[in-house]
Amino acid sequence: MTQINVRNPDTGAINVIAKDAPPKGGTFCIDLPIPPSVNALTVNLKGGGRAKSALYKGWIEEARWHVMTAWRAAGKPVWPKEAPLSVRLEVGLEGRRRDLGNTLKAIEDLIVANLPIADDRWNDRILIERREDIVGIARVTIAPLEQEGSG
Repeated sequence: MTQINVRNPDTGAINVIAKDAPPKGGTFCIDLPIPPSVNALTVNLKGGGRAKSALYKGWIEEARWHVMTAWRAAGKPVWPKEAPLSVRLEVGLEGRRRDLGNTLKAIEDLIVANLPIADDRWNDRILIERREDIVGIARVTIAPLEQEGSG
């Protein structure tokens, strides 16, 4: 519980407001829909340049809802700025028709855009694993690197 002292300008009295501080970012786990392949994230524009594909935009909209719902339910944790993170990605892909590594970029970009994480360049350890027992789900676990294995 954090206390905030606020002085009333009219009376000079000090009011104490108790406010829950956001929890420090520990281990955070979320289940997302599997993103499109990195090869389908963008489209070429006439006249040059690239833009997000409709498929990717639709996935971002749906996945963002999952991220924000889980983050709020976890008490809106915050992670230290510029601190090394560990990311574990368990991807429910059936068979070998899809390249496992092509799921990472969209998920990293989604997490950085929607959570208080400085940048994906702080992801110092990344583990990606194929899991046929969670087909259709991309389970993402984020933890400060020094907490690895403590939970």
